Amino acid sequence: MKKRKNSGFFCLILLLEISIASLACGGGDDDSSNLPPNRIGKSINYVSNMPGIKVDTKKVREIIYPLFTVPAIIKKGENLSVKVDTGGLVPSNWSVTLTSIDGSPVTFSRTLNVIGISSGSSYWRTSSTIYEVLVDIPADILSALYDITVSYNTSSGMISDTQPHSVCVVDEYNKDFSFVHLTDMHVGSPRNNLDSTEVNEAGFWSPDKFRRWLYIQKTIREVNLLKPDFVVITGDIVFGQLNPLEYVYEYEEIYRVLKEFKVPVYIVPGNHDCYAQDAMITDGQLYWTNYFGPRYFSFNYGPYAHFTGADSFDWDKSDRAGAELLVKTWGGQIREAQMSWIRSDLETNSYNRMPVFTGMTNS
Repeated sequence: MKKRKNSGFFCLILLLEISIASLACGGGDDDSSNLPPNRIGKSINYVSNMPGIKVDTKKVREIIYPLFTVPAIIKKGENLSVKVDTGGLVPSNWSVTLTSIDGSPVTFSRTLNVIGISSGSSYWRTSSTIYEVLVDIPADILSALYDITVSYNTSSGMISDTQPHSVCVVDEYNKDFSFVHLTDMHVGSPRNNLDSTEVNEAGFWSPDKFRRWLYIQKTIREVNLLKPDFVVITGDIVFGQLNPLEYVYEYEEIYRVLKEFKVPVYIVPGNHDCYAQDAMITDGQLYWTNYFGPRYFSFNYGPYAHFTGADSFDWDKSDRAGAELLVKTWGGQIREAQMSWIRSDLETNSYNRMPVFTGMTNS
């Protein structure tokens, strides 16, 4: 654990590099009898070049901010701008609700007052029908981490979308705020083969989902006990380099496990999250976008700090290609489009910016 003072505030950084992940031993929650070894259960693969494959596990749909991995930390009494992509449909009768997250000691739901609706835009989602829905965070709401649900009417009927763990309401912003930094969780990694004592610790593919990835679960419990203001995870949350179509189960698993956090979590990708495997049919970047949204972003912690998260595995798909363990490129790179966005972001927020966080260094 490292402590440091920076620009008048205190930052607690718990740097836990987790690079163990585990020995495959089959099994799963669902009926896995028709699946090859190392599969958890029935899932649908994201592919970009193969027709006839259905994609139905998309996590980021209409709500494009705030998100599970790009949450909003906001003080009571302030206004929150929620960005929604209606996919070409004309919306009306908006409703925005905050609901306590799973596992909360108190079940709570609050419908927010919609102050205004305006046309919006997004640097990472291409759409002509993005709306900014401005809502009021009540002064008497409980300080907690919430799921957000947005509903609206269209000519096709009622549309409703939820993002878990995406709004954290606070009484005040802490000038001496704290955060935890984690990296290299590597769900699906075979590296525990090298040490038999780590196999049970990882719980690799135990039929009981609560006994899988015990090393990550223990880390999350420690973080929840520390109660930092937020967590930053700098990539390599999955392995993506062992079996055909393994992103199918690895992304689903890490998404489930990350929901055990009881504090806001911000995540950028690493190289293992974004390989283009299976003759470039399986694209990790597409998985990332569908599960978590943008690969790079920024956020404010109140008036005290501005953080910028970068995607340092910013390569063309052909350069991210691999065949199981053999990958063409693993080193870091940031291309001009993202670099231009970063420059603009840092210039706009020069008064309170913090160092850029990213998953890896240049190759």
